[in-house]
Amino acid sequence: MRSTVIEKVLAVIGDIDRQDLERHFSELAKSEQMLESALDTIVETILIVNSHGRVTYINSAARKLFSIPDSQDKKWTLQNVITDKALGDLVWTAIQKGENIIGKEVSILAPRQLLLGISLMAIRQDPEKWGYVLVGNDLTYSGEHARGQINREKIQSILTLVQGIAHEIGNPLNAIVIQLRLLQKELGQLPVQKSGRIHKIVDVLLEETRRLDRCVHQFLDFSRRSPLRLRKTNVNRVVQDVVKLMAQELREGKIAYTLELSREVPSFLADGEQLHRAFLNIVKNAMEAMPNGGKLYIRTERIGKLLKVLFKDEGVGIPESDCNRIFDMYYTTKSTGSGLGLSIVKNIVEEHEGRIEVESHVGRGSTFSIILPIRQQKLELPASTGKERSA
Repeated sequence: MRSTVIEKVLAVIGDIDRQDLERHFSELAKSEQMLESALDTIVETILIVNSHGRVTYINSAARKLFSIPDSQDKKWTLQNVITDKALGDLVWTAIQKGENIIGKEVSILAPRQLLLGISLMAIRQDPEKWGYVLVGNDLTYSGEHARGQINREKIQSILTLVQGIAHEIGNPLNAIVIQLRLLQKELGQLPVQKSGRIHKIVDVLLEETRRLDRCVHQFLDFSRRSPLRLRKTNVNRVVQDVVKLMAQELREGKIAYTLELSREVPSFLADGEQLHRAFLNIVKNAMEAMPNGGKLYIRTERIGKLLKVLFKDEGVGIPESDCNRIFDMYYTTKSTGSGLGLSIVKNIVEEHEGRIEVESHVGRGSTFSIILPIRQQKLELPASTGKERSA
């Protein structure tokens, strides 16, 4: 915007005297102020970024959305302004490639959890330089978000139904297992030549019954979504506890593990038991992906107001076509299992207002990254005014 003012002045400076020059400067300054004032009244966030990632303009809506104080100077970079790494990487990659982004929805965690609709468009600042206008809309409370809330409520209703059905199946299953074991004991008293074939049939029935029982328990675990119990939690310690619990199984599976836990990660509000459950599911998933052994790398890292917990294995990997489906309920590529493990992980992470990302290559392994907001204080409800809205 400043370069435009200078260009206009240079275009007329040879034909005017001092008073005219002052008048032109005054008029141009007023025009620029009017333009900035107009942009500040727009509810959409507007950033202007040059090809080097320097932010040359931020409107009021953007300052509010990204928590930028008005008193701050204008020496901003894209990294300073957009503190959410996923969004920052998306925008910067598009700028480097010279690509536009049109109406893309992005979930961000920093400076707080939001759903944004963004567009990035290239503009020519002069014959040799390009800039980019980033426009954002807060969709957090839009109709789409409301529909998402309705879908979550429907899922909760389904889970309640599943829980009831699992209980109804679980009770007779226990009785069947008991009766099969009694039958097994009775068969043990008969000669082998008479009971051998029946023994094999009973063994198969017991194994299949146990498998069904495991599935029922997984359904019950998944449907019991108790509210988070937020307490000051040392996530590094939670990771250590999970690895300690699984250490023997990792050794038996010939899986070497490496922990790299950052000392910069503070204790913060989280449900340690639920995170333990999520991390345990990912470690088990990694072990199943490495039936012949391998390496498991676990790292924690603080990124501004976010915590990243990374799990990297050398397993069989996940086909690209399956990566978007592995968190769906009951979806699995394994011959055994219910397909609930990663769904449980995703639910726990989202209840912490975080997100989970996966990167995988067939034959080379997978990397799961859990990203959580570092919260030090519980959000308090506003004090009651004693007035209630009429129905």
